[in-house]
Amino acid sequence: MRLIQPINFIAPHFLFKIFYWAFANDDLAIWVAADCTGLGVPGAFMSMIGISLLNEIVMVKDIHDSAEILYRRAILLKLLL
Repeated sequence: MRLIQPINFIAPHFLFKIFYWAFANDDLAIWVAADCTGLGVPGAFMSMIGISLLNEIVMVKDIHDSAEILYRRAILLKLLL
């Protein structure tokens, strides 16, 4: 699988961080498109956190149910912030 990087959209006074993330194995494919809108560094920081949490939940903990992924992400995000 190819590593998918966040993209930058630069407006006159704003930097929006939009990221997409994908996971696939023989039985399953998961695609995520997320918007961590922020001004510069905060948006980039939230994108990095989002990607890290998805990696941990889906790849490390082997959770593939969408509701469970969102639930675990919310819990981990509260612990981090």
